[in-house]
Amino acid sequence: MASDQTLLAKHLQALFCGLVFGSGLSMNALAQAEVDFDKIWLPAFYQEHMDLMRSSAELAAKEPDCKQFLRGSLVEDTSTLEAPKFRFICRSEEGETFAIVVDGVTSKVTNPLKELREERDRAQAEKERMQQEQAEAQKLEEQTQYWPICQKAIAEKLVLMQNMVIVSRLPPMPIISMDESFTYSMNFDATSTHGKPLKYRATCIISGLTDYEVKIKPRR
Repeated sequence: MASDQTLLAKHLQALFCGLVFGSGLSMNALAQAEVDFDKIWLPAFYQEHMDLMRSSAELAAKEPDCKQFLRGSLVEDTSTLEAPKFRFICRSEEGETFAIVVDGVTSKVTNPLKELREERDRAQAEKERMQQEQAEAQKLEEQTQYWPICQKAIAEKLVLMQNMVIVSRLPPMPIISMDESFTYSMNFDATSTHGKPLKYRATCIISGLTDYEVKIKPRR
């Protein structure tokens, strides 16, 4: 009994430690950069906007890319007293220094790293879409060659057949499988060496320019 209680206590302790450790990881992952208000600066005639700049700095620090807040200043070339804009310098997790601009009126945050990442994602998605379209076009182009390949392969199989007569419409309509392989079937009649009538079906299963199989079987 005492042994069971000891094992239970150890299990609970391990579980508690795991929860604390896991929570610590989550907190670290969600932690934002700390703003040092001593490192933000405004010209004297913009001092009335210092509180606004402080709140804007906190917005910038909340950006996931901003792992370290370095400094802040006024965007002097586009700011007015009625519509100030603030520039905050951050360091990313990769050690890259970049600027985040916050509009003091609308609180709009412009993060070039985020925009660059989104642009890269869009470019990658477009690249993958084009590659997919090219692959599909190439596959369609290959598929137009499937029947001529099968026709030649069937002819090579039937070279010794006597008095062969094809009795099905050509080219045959393929059956397309879920794996995108094509199956062509062609019925033909022939005669044996003794003049006996024979009925056969040639089947060609093809999934690539060099990946195909031909079967010849009697039919009723």
